Amino acid sequence: PASARIAVGGASDGALRRALTRGNAWIGVGTPEETAANLKRLRRLSAMTERSDSLGALEINVVATASLDASVVRQYEDLGVDQLIVFPSSIDMPLDEALAKLITLR
Repeated sequence: PASARIAVGGASDGALRRALTRGNAWIGVGTPEETAANLKRLRRLSAMTERSDSLGALEINVVATASLDASVVRQYEDLGVDQLIVFPSSIDMPLDEALAKLITLR
């Protein structure tokens, strides 16, 4: 459907180009440092890649692999990450506690 939003994941140049030319969002995986490197490549490729205005601005989503605290969340924000994707089950505490902790980091 025309209203379906497409998120493209991956860190290869091909995946980044697909995100730029066909996606509404890009999904990366990594620490703030790895994310910074991927975003640098994404910016370089975007200078050489035509993006349709109909797609709007590319949303940046990242599966966070760093241990999260407020300063790490800010690092992702400072990089321009629109959405952090986290897996509370990987945190060594009950799920309710993990979710409560993650919410406080906003």
